[in-house]
Amino acid sequence: MYAYCVAAGKCAPPKDPNSLKDFNDAALHDVPVAGVDWEQADIYCKFVEGRLPTEAEWEKTARGPDGNIYPWGDAAPGCTLLNFNGDCVGKKTKVFDYPTGKSFYTALDMAGNAFEWASDWYDPNYYGASPVANPLGPET
Repeated sequence: MYAYCVAAGKCAPPKDPNSLKDFNDAALHDVPVAGVDWEQADIYCKFVEGRLPTEAEWEKTARGPDGNIYPWGDAAPGCTLLNFNGDCVGKKTKVFDYPTGKSFYTALDMAGNAFEWASDWYDPNYYGASPVANPLGPET
């Protein structure tokens, strides 16, 4: 989908040379795109008439209503649940390769595989003073 955005002239290809090589490999068309910065991710989301999630939305989706440690629950990570630390595959994999690692809300790849962007800034002390419902993140 990101390649479609690039072909339409709305998105720029990944900036990282290693990620650009993977991006141009047709065999990896259903592997998450990497090597894009926040602005590129934001532009893509607008292209598909969406938006980046807030950090709180991402956490809720990943941890579920019970605040699990991991998307699949509290069990320790393993190679049947996610692709992580280079221990399982050593490269990015298809999003659908780890269905047992899905979150309560059935979101896939919420842990491992590729880093993800959120719409708001990071502040390690934010939740100590944030609103309880739908915190939108710090202003800077």
